[in-house]
Amino acid sequence: MGEVLYPENIKHLIRLGEIYSGKPNDNRFVATCDFCISPLRFERRTLECMIEKTKYKVTHVPGTMPISGVSGPVTVAGTSALALSELIAGWAIYYLLDPKIPVGGITATGSLDMKTMRASFGSPEAILQNLTVVQAARRLYGINVHAAYGYVDCKTPGIQAIFEKMLPMFTFPFEGDCIDTGVVGLLSAGQDYS
Repeated sequence: MGEVLYPENIKHLIRLGEIYSGKPNDNRFVATCDFCISPLRFERRTLECMIEKTKYKVTHVPGTMPISGVSGPVTVAGTSALALSELIAGWAIYYLLDPKIPVGGITATGSLDMKTMRASFGSPEAILQNLTVVQAARRLYGINVHAAYGYVDCKTPGIQAIFEKMLPMFTFPFEGDCIDTGVVGLLSAGQDYS
């Protein structure tokens, strides 16, 4: 299941779920996440997807991907605060659409690698930012936010990809079931798959 980028595709995914299960309004093939663009911007198309998903009672899951030093503050605390505020804004939008639908969240922050000028999603700073957002959402709001640690800047499978994907696993004791393992094969910050 991939992200839904166009609201007009949602009805087709719902129909596919209905054919698969034989149940009306089966939304199993509709990705729940709707990412904002940091800092704190929801595009019209994203908002239209949020509205359309609400019609089919799809779980509300805003996503956030600020990169410290690029689309977010340079500090871990600043980027974590931005990511959490983007999730809160997403929850507020969803609440206005239908407060009865359950909510969640996805965070996949990164940090700017000054040597290569690329976003690094497996850096210690990114891991700490994601852990901060997950813990804050759980402790302050009682909402499970998943850290999508599968985003790495590696171009090919290899030792760097293994390191960047495995390092965040040390945070499991602090995050419990809040690590999104659905992005295990992603490379090039989600642009390639192996």
